[in-house]
Amino acid sequence: MVMDSLLYQPGDLVTIRSDLVGNRDYPVLYGPSAGNRTLYCNNDMVKYSGKTYEIENYADDDDFYMLKGIPWSWTESMFESPTECICNSLL
Repeated sequence: MVMDSLLYQPGDLVTIRSDLVGNRDYPVLYGPSAGNRTLYCNNDMVKYSGKTYEIENYADDDDFYMLKGIPWSWTESMFESPTECICNSLL
C-alpha cells in the first residue's frame, strides 16, 4: 500500500469537527477503502469536538487514524477540512 494515498501522515495535526455527531457513520475519504467504507462515531467521541490532536499512527489496514492520547479510530471526514479557512478579519 502506498502511504501517500492517505490525506494525513503521523505527526500531522488535525482538528476534530466541531459539528461531529454521535451515533452516525462517517465515510472514509482517502486510502485503500475510500468510498467503500464508513466509521461509526460513538457519543463519547463527540466530547473531543473542536480540539486539535496529533496523528499517531494508522489503524485497521491503514484505513483509519489513531490520535495521540485518544482512544478509537478516526477518519478524515471526522476532521475539519484542511482547506477550510476561518478568518475573523482580512486585515
